[in-house]
Amino acid sequence: GYQAWIIGVVEKGGRTAKIIDKPRIIEVPAKDTEGELW
Repeated sequence: GYQAWIIGVVEKGGRTAKIIDKPRIIEVPAKDTEGELW
């Protein structure tokens, strides 16, 4: 799988995302199993 980083926040309601001033970078661990998101 590919490594992914989540930067910013998704707000409830409108389907919009924004980059915040001081983002917390969340590293998503790569999974070897295909078909699993997390």
